[in-house]
Amino acid sequence: MSESSSLPDRWLKAEIVGKISAGLLIPIVILIAGAWFTRQQEEVADARRNSDRVAQLLTHLASEEPQERILAIQALSYHQAIHDMPPEIVESLVTTAATDDVNVAAAAITVLGTEKQPEIERQRLLLELLGPMMIHFDRTRSSFEVWSGRTTFLATGVIHDSNKAVRSLLINKAELIPQDLVMDAIALVEHYDAWLLEYKRVQREQDTPYVFVGPQGFPFPKDSEKRFRERYDQLVQR
Repeated sequence: MSESSSLPDRWLKAEIVGKISAGLLIPIVILIAGAWFTRQQEEVADARRNSDRVAQLLTHLASEEPQERILAIQALSYHQAIHDMPPEIVESLVTTAATDDVNVAAAAITVLGTEKQPEIERQRLLLELLGPMMIHFDRTRSSFEVWSGRTTFLATGVIHDSNKAVRSLLINKAELIPQDLVMDAIALVEHYDAWLLEYKRVQREQDTPYVFVGPQGFPFPKDSEKRFRERYDQLVQR
């Protein structure tokens, strides 16, 4: 038999082998696909369980009891050792470390590690000093803008409260003031000292239109306020 006459036989054998191979491969492919799908389902279920677990821990982290918050942080630390900590949880712990009770903050710092210390300090500066200062700066600015003869005493009262609050923040949170803003803080405190003394002196005089200490040599240090605002904006953007 010639080689050309054997081609149909080889094609037939190839077709038979192909069908047999296909018949064998289909169950294998189904098995592999089934295993992959099962693994995917298990991963989704595991992720859901982890999510539920973290959500429950966050509920405890919001507790009014410091000890319960500490236990929640410790549980989150155990969770972190097994699974990656979501960025949102890390941010929550940074805020806790920056603003919470001393013992709770210490627990959060332990979990976060020393590499997060600069971020914790920035949060403290923003939340405990600069944020409240901006609120009072805005209050006094608004009072100046709405000032009129009819609302003089109301505006002066608001300015008094905010001036007193900013002075208290700068004194009581002095350890948070960045080194390059120390002289600006001193300038603000000097102005507030003079202003509050003048306010106390003239508050008995009902016809006093406004408390002003610029002529006495203590004008409001606008440049110092500007530099504090700029630092606040930088931290918020970061």
